[in-house]
Amino acid sequence: MFANDNNEDELLFFTTTGHSTIVGDFTSKLITLHQTGKSQKLDPFGNADILTLEKSRSKLIISHSKKIEKNSRWLHTFNFTEFLAAYIKALQRYLATAKKADTNIETIKIYVYLKEGLDTLQAIIK
Repeated sequence: MFANDNNEDELLFFTTTGHSTIVGDFTSKLITLHQTGKSQKLDPFGNADILTLEKSRSKLIISHSKKIEKNSRWLHTFNFTEFLAAYIKALQRYLATAKKADTNIETIKIYVYLKEGLDTLQAIIK
């Protein structure tokens, strides 16, 4: 994401806490879920939505609820490995887009963090 300030584009893609933080947190939750098998909650800051990630054998179950209302609004079940493979492809595109926008992005902490998460996810499905 770019912002234009005084006719200069500024890369906000990894310098804001928004989108990149949520992607990083989701990646971390997937890794922890794989390692521990324990339910993980993704609670995006400033948002009333909560995603719960659960693993049951080879299945990934993602449910959505509101902080105020404790009932689930929707539930999806995926094959864990297939979901990871699709997520890895999306994360690769995400990072490649950032790299095209800024050739020095590899020095930014959130990029490094997301790249490490990507590497860990790739090791899980090998």
